[in-house]
Amino acid sequence: MPNQYRVGFDSRLPLGIKWLLIINAAVFLLELFDRSQLLITYFGLTPVDVLTGPLVYQVVTYMFLHSPGSFMHIFFNMLMLWMFGAEIERMWGTRKFLRFYLITGTVAGIFTVLLTPNSSTPVIGASGAVLGVLVAFAVLWPDRRVYLYFLLPVRVKYLMMFIVGMDLVLAFSRSGDNVAHWTHLGGAIFGLLYMKRGGIPNFVRKKMLGIRSNRQDKKEEKKQANSDKLMDDVDRILDKINEVGINNLTDKERKTLERASSQLSKKRR
Repeated sequence: MPNQYRVGFDSRLPLGIKWLLIINAAVFLLELFDRSQLLITYFGLTPVDVLTGPLVYQVVTYMFLHSPGSFMHIFFNMLMLWMFGAEIERMWGTRKFLRFYLITGTVAGIFTVLLTPNSSTPVIGASGAVLGVLVAFAVLWPDRRVYLYFLLPVRVKYLMMFIVGMDLVLAFSRSGDNVAHWTHLGGAIFGLLYMKRGGIPNFVRKKMLGIRSNRQDKKEEKKQANSDKLMDDVDRILDKINEVGINNLTDKERKTLERASSQLSKKRR
């Protein structure tokens, strides 16, 4: 199968990849004119600000920003997104691919906040989401070959393991290279879990259904408790009627009987 040993390049861009490239490029141009770096300040991911202020949105917005002082930053991220994301989008469809990309980038951002909660340095870049895309590609087509630096042929699975391994080593060594290695690892871990567990959104959905089921059970229990209390009140009121007559009931007791009668009518329908 000759298709097994190449990364598929296609001049036709899938819709999702196309718009991601356009949006990232447009934001990058805005950053070039933003000399005070307000975009990075307010939309880059600053863990300490996310935890202490109303800037939770940064776990999403940071992935659309790139270093205005380094064209290579956005170039390589977008190149990898195109190389590895286009074929995945063709297989999955635009909606599923974009959902995966955005959730992966967001999880990578949350991962960064949790592991570096005291950091005041803004994290920017699509690398977390893109690395998740690379991992997904490596799971789907592990033996495809990509030409590293356009010269050295390497199977995608080995390229993925090398990049993730380097991020792991550098993250723990605290190299001070100004690269968000934890963000990369967050995207990679999520991408792997997504592929191996049949889709994390499905796993999350099941968890949410479980929570919803528990809430429904508690709601039913409360409803039953209220119904039992109402019946106890009705029994007490009926005993009172037998003793002193219906004309001696208070307004509150009459309303209780009306409410009980209404509930019984609804159950019979």
